[in-house]
Amino acid sequence: MAELITRFVFESPWPFAVLLAVAAAAIYVISQQNVNPKLRAVPPAITIVAFAVLVAGYAVETANEKVDRQTRALVAATAPLDRGVIQTALAEDVRLLGPTGAVWMSGEALKDRLASIADRRTLDQRVISLGVSTPTTGPINHRVAVLELRTRDQSGVPILSSWALHWRPTGDSWELFDVRWLSFAGQSPDRSLIP
Repeated sequence: MAELITRFVFESPWPFAVLLAVAAAAIYVISQQNVNPKLRAVPPAITIVAFAVLVAGYAVETANEKVDRQTRALVAATAPLDRGVIQTALAEDVRLLGPTGAVWMSGEALKDRLASIADRRTLDQRVISLGVSTPTTGPINHRVAVLELRTRDQSGVPILSSWALHWRPTGDSWELFDVRWLSFAGQSPDRSLIP
């Protein structure tokens, strides 16, 4: 129930607010034909609730919205390279996982590799799709951002890849601790693709 409230009040308030407004309009029409004066007070009350839902939706940033924002910032920090954003986002124990979950690289070695890759080529990366959810296993306060990227390197050829980024809360922010490479150009990625 709490997840539904979070989704339809705080993350996507428009459908619920529109539904309330339609209900208010319908009750208003009915109340004009009815002599019951108490019924005439209902549409303004529902309209106020619809407005409150919209205000709450814009005033509150949920965990999923924070992770979405940080994921987009991380992708944007790769072209042009912004080491500060990348270093802030990555946990000390960050790991790169293959599609089966095998650890390919971790910690400082992974951070150094990411920096050297970014130094060698200018990437243009765009988020094609992004969805944030609570993982089905593990701590419930973690979030998984599954995204599809379109990357262009110096050759200019677009390449699609998909990733699962596992985030955990740290104070007011979130840190990335697992990066799982799901696909590369429509196929399962191989460790040999890491430069």
